[in-house]
Amino acid sequence: MAGGRSSRFGADKRLARLDGRTLAERAAETLRAAVQPDGEVMAVGPRAAHLPALGLAWLEDAVPSGVPGGGGPLGPCAGLLAVARAGGGIVLACDMPLVPASTLQVLPHLGGERPAAPLVNGRLMPLSAWWPEAAAPALERCLQEGRGRAADAFWEAGGRALALEELGLSADDAWLFAGVNTPWELNWLQARLEEQGGLWG
Repeated sequence: MAGGRSSRFGADKRLARLDGRTLAERAAETLRAAVQPDGEVMAVGPRAAHLPALGLAWLEDAVPSGVPGGGGPLGPCAGLLAVARAGGGIVLACDMPLVPASTLQVLPHLGGERPAAPLVNGRLMPLSAWWPEAAAPALERCLQEGRGRAADAFWEAGGRALALEELGLSADDAWLFAGVNTPWELNWLQARLEEQGGLWG
């Protein structure tokens, strides 16, 4: 998901760099690793937010006209399901730059015909999640009713919230699901990476 207004960040946060790569590049790399060898990675967002440098097919938000607030994050989710093959798709918001590819990879297997997302410190992560084709009616209903919270559609579609332990992680890994909404949060993640000696190092 490569849209959003970045209002709290003060600039286009998709282009902000973490450990040498932009947040959008990191999301694309994570998704490529998660869906190999037979999946397809697309960027989803408003036409005005197109990032040609990513080298990805660009998919328009599927937001019905007249939806208050443009549909929020549900627009990209619905856009994905409108074209997804193999019964659904994995969503990753580009401002969640450290979500492990291995986590995304197992979500479809654990969710099946139900949405599946990590539950981190009691908080659902529906924007780093598996959205099956069967969830489309719930997404569309929430959009039509002007409810832009992805969690609403997730629960209405019978979503499955997964503890970190169910995903092969531990409580110490919760920081990997941190979102970047402000420059302070980006700086915090950069400092944490440096403390760890790099995520993959």
